[in-house]
Amino acid sequence: MLKKIYVKYLVTGEEKELIVETTEKIFQIKQKIEKMFEIKISNKLMIKHKHKRNQTSLNDENLTAKEAHIKDNDIITIGKTDVFGGK
Repeated sequence: MLKKIYVKYLVTGEEKELIVETTEKIFQIKQKIEKMFEIKISNKLMIKHKHKRNQTSLNDENLTAKEAHIKDNDIITIGKTDVFGGK
């Protein structure tokens, strides 16, 4: 099953849509984001679930999107301190 999430890259202000499969692992999603923004992410991904106030760290990168409870319209935010170099 596919989920549509959003990725915000705070350095450039860009927000892009990302389609993920519920069977994809967090590290695979992280790799997709790195390719999308041409960056190397140094930290764990942070996600804000729809209708929640705070972000949650996706600590276990071997979990699938389903196991991590990723839902449509969730937002992953990438900050300046989360990347090595990049643009």
